[in-house]
Amino acid sequence: MRKNNTRIIKYLIESMQQEISSIDEICSQIDLLINKGEQGDEESKIFYKRAAGSILHDFYTGVEKIFREIKDSPHQYP
Repeated sequence: MRKNNTRIIKYLIESMQQEISSIDEICSQIDLLINKGEQGDEESKIFYKRAAGSILHDFYTGVEKIFREIKDSPHQYP
């Protein structure tokens, strides 16, 4: 049983590291869009804010994947 728990934990760590890397990239993209949006006219601000909102959705989806992996991990291994 202990060996199986170690495998599950290693799998979760690898999975989370990959997802956190993706989330870091998403945060960089949001920062870039927010900065560009602050420099433009009103129409550009709306465009960049909407684009940042779309990417923010990706951020929350990534976080949700991490929690789903944790929740489902005991069922992935016999």
